[in-house]
Amino acid sequence: MGTKSKLKASRRAIRREDSDRLRALDVEARSRPELAALLAERETDAELTDVTESMRPAQEARLQAAGFRCRIPGADGAGMWDSHRLRLRIIHGTARESDGRIWGHVSVSSADGTLPGWYYVRDAQRLLYPDHAGIVVIAPEASHVNLAEVAHVWTCLTADLLPDFGRFGTI
Repeated sequence: MGTKSKLKASRRAIRREDSDRLRALDVEARSRPELAALLAERETDAELTDVTESMRPAQEARLQAAGFRCRIPGADGAGMWDSHRLRLRIIHGTARESDGRIWGHVSVSSADGTLPGWYYVRDAQRLLYPDHAGIVVIAPEASHVNLAEVAHVWTCLTADLLPDFGRFGTI
């Protein structure tokens, strides 16, 4: 087997391991009572369902047009999308957060395990929410939980929470 073939096989094995690990984490998380209660609440939240479902077709069309392929459809958003050309993964979901508002969450990761660059994060956010401001969250070190080098962007879908930073000109 040649070097390129070995590399491809290794990458496939790593992708399989990643997928298996994500599925196992999902199964483990769904078995937690507090998450089960949250998922049950979600099913009865008509506004959350309406917001999520009204945006999904356009989001999926923009992701496909940008060369992303759906790996795992999302019950709570667009799901998991990969771009082999860009070597990026986008995971998207929506939830009603503790402030009572509906938020979209976009996770962007690079296939090589490094933190994706600013332009990739910005472009991913704009694919999902071209008309909304996104907030990149940097959690305090003590409460930071991350399974990989992933950029997280949060978008409030039911309110405009940002002040007018461009009031004296442009941002």
